[in-house]
Amino acid sequence: MGGCVSSDGKESCQKHTAPGNDPVPAKRSFGTDISVNAKKPSATYQEVFKIGKNAAADKPVAKMLSTRAAVEPVRVTQTKNATRLSAPALSVSNRNNSNPQLCTDYVQEIMASFKAVEAQFVPGRYLENGVQDKLSSRGRCVVINWIAEAHRKFKLKHESLFLAVSIFDRFLAVRSVAKAKLQLVGACSLFIAAKWEELHPPRVRDFVHLAGKDVFSAADLIKMEVTILNSIKFDIGVPTPFRFVQHLLLSESDATVVQLTWFLAELSLFDYDLQQNKPSIISGSCALLALKMIKQDSAGAARIAAQAGYNPSALTFCMDAISRLHARVPDEAKSVIKKYSGHDKFCVAKLPTAQPSSGRAVQPSAQL
Repeated sequence: MGGCVSSDGKESCQKHTAPGNDPVPAKRSFGTDISVNAKKPSATYQEVFKIGKNAAADKPVAKMLSTRAAVEPVRVTQTKNATRLSAPALSVSNRNNSNPQLCTDYVQEIMASFKAVEAQFVPGRYLENGVQDKLSSRGRCVVINWIAEAHRKFKLKHESLFLAVSIFDRFLAVRSVAKAKLQLVGACSLFIAAKWEELHPPRVRDFVHLAGKDVFSAADLIKMEVTILNSIKFDIGVPTPFRFVQHLLLSESDATVVQLTWFLAELSLFDYDLQQNKPSIISGSCALLALKMIKQDSAGAARIAAQAGYNPSALTFCMDAISRLHARVPDEAKSVIKKYSGHDKFCVAKLPTAQPSSGRAVQPSAQL
């Protein structure tokens, strides 16, 4: 019989297969593309973007963008002349209660837990205690600048950068590293941080391609990952200035203050001496200094200090150090200056800073 009849008397369109000839599902390796027109991925790091419709044929136009040189996909923006807040979305406070990721019911306990353990993960002065006898603060700044550039090109989350620097410093505090291996350590620190924070972290071959095949291989990166994780005892989810800055900016509605705080927080990553402070002190000093530079609001300064859990006078020393760093940004930190000099960041890198002790405005001398 050609057709088959279901229980209700209607014909069924399902086809019968002979016993023993059941169709075998196609086997796919983990992580492969399962789309209908999937092709074998090319060796280069490429992305396809649909950028609109052809007015003549009314068909989508696909544009292949090779990112072999920059490893940076082009971001297509639909709006015109939009000046939106490009700081982390969790820093905006208008919808605190509706955002479940902010954990408003438990935020006080979370921040108290961070402050209770943050002192354990301060790296210490590894440049002076003999652990890194061949590394200088300037050499460290060069590596941090490379990490920041790689972070920008891979378009990673804000928190991945802070965690990568924390892993980098904590590893250098316990293991001596040759100067030729510093870039490998920096790349592996960002690799570990991305796997912890990102939904789709860059792959090993992306880091090898970005650094160059002559710098390190995929096997070198994997071996260094094991070494770093064992050295820091797998302490990855540690408090960083990002979490404290994020908490302090929840009630701040001024976008310029928000951007300036993030700029100062990222700038502090380049300074070896500033990293000897606890993350809560660094974040409180950045937020307080940004507020004073923009508003000179004493009530807001008291609120920021109270949220940070310190008296304003206790943050003065760290604020002075950040002000001096902002006034004379080293050439090795040019990536963060370029990042926060655009109009989408309200050009906060070009704003004059003020010494909290003297109140004099100082024009930054950074070379763009």
